[in-house]
Amino acid sequence: MTQPVDDHAAPPSPPAVAALAAVRAARAHKGLVMAIAGDEREAYRLEDELRFFAGPDLSVLHLPDTEVLPYDQFSPHQEILSNRMAALYKLPSTRRGILLVTADALLTRLPPRSYLEGRALMLKTGERLEPLAFRERLVGAGYTSVSEVQTQGEFAVRGALIDLFPMGSETAYRIDLFDDDIESIRSFDPETQRSVDKVGEVRLLPARDFPTDREGIDTFRRRYREYFPGDPVRSRIYADVSKKLMPSGIEAWLPLFFGQTATLFDYLPSETLVVELANLEIATAADWSQINERYERHRGDIERPLMKPADLYVAPEDALTRLAKLPHASASIPCQNLSEVEAELREWLKQTQDRVLFVAESAGRREALIDWLKPLGVLPREHANWSAFVADKNRYGITLGPLQTGFRLTDDATALISEAQVFGRRAPVESRARRSKIRVRLSVVAPKRETPKVLPRSSSKRWYSVCAHSRR
Repeated sequence: MTQPVDDHAAPPSPPAVAALAAVRAARAHKGLVMAIAGDEREAYRLEDELRFFAGPDLSVLHLPDTEVLPYDQFSPHQEILSNRMAALYKLPSTRRGILLVTADALLTRLPPRSYLEGRALMLKTGERLEPLAFRERLVGAGYTSVSEVQTQGEFAVRGALIDLFPMGSETAYRIDLFDDDIESIRSFDPETQRSVDKVGEVRLLPARDFPTDREGIDTFRRRYREYFPGDPVRSRIYADVSKKLMPSGIEAWLPLFFGQTATLFDYLPSETLVVELANLEIATAADWSQINERYERHRGDIERPLMKPADLYVAPEDALTRLAKLPHASASIPCQNLSEVEAELREWLKQTQDRVLFVAESAGRREALIDWLKPLGVLPREHANWSAFVADKNRYGITLGPLQTGFRLTDDATALISEAQVFGRRAPVESRARRSKIRVRLSVVAPKRETPKVLPRSSSKRWYSVCAHSRR
């Protein structure tokens, strides 16, 4: 088939190509692959696409950003903090798969590995558990005592029952004691407060990424006096922590809780391979500029004296130097963009000899896509995922997935076509809104995830044009 010549510069490849490049690198590598996105907005989109291409046999671990601005007076949302604690705990023992992070993660100081490893607790049925001592341990680990457990990091004690929502868990648990022994552990629904299934054990992670017990507070007080000159009593931060009250935004003083902090590189397992999905020099420079700008803006408050950027964060040159020491894989895949004009796409399908996988967002849209293909004589086989289509020999396939823009892989004559390319703006408004749903970074305690409006797609004047993924 004759391919049209494009006299103009090739447009960038669809974002999903970067996800496929990372998955290919992970399948060829015997260790962990760290995929680095430019920001969290991009990372949340990439996470869905990575899971789509990875399938069930290749794990994807996302270390989310705190979604709090530097030196902000707000702490991360409990759900975000829970996901971060779970990811950091799993990371050192993750030998294979994909770790998804952002450029921000390279500059963030973290608690030392020994903090998470030493304070993780496993509760098992039949073990002895003294209620008062356990309650004190939970408070020391940063858990909050409430009357009714609703979210991660909370617990409630009611006689012989202990309700607990561990950090890093998507499920709350109810511990039933008989004297000082754990008689049973059941999951329960925080909405209805009804018990569900029995489990044999529960793992607990600290509720904060810094210690809140007596030892941790004493370390903070000592290091605070060493770091900031003058009378510490004038500081509201010092006074609150001394009273075991963790003020909002206390994470901006995290290094003072430890003798030495860690970085993301200290958590990475050996043989980690890096795939850069963004221009990290530009991204980290922008982050560093924002950090310094906000430091200068807020440094004058004597009640909240700020740590210097170099002491709270990792300088970009140091982070990029360490990153350069790790092996890297290319994020490029030979590909071609496909037209987003329906008539041109129909014509291309009539002529191509490629294997084609059609990707729909929902079962309903999948049926609409199948109906659209019938007049063309195309009868796609339904597949569970991308991996199942690759392993199959059928020419046409259809599956559910988050793909927004399709493309053609020139190295194996395979094409992916999304429902959005076929139906475009005729797709239902609510469906298009869901397709564009991503999290945005907000400086609030409990950020709301809003769905941005979708702009009309621009029409391509050609069937497809040569593209190659390049670092943004």
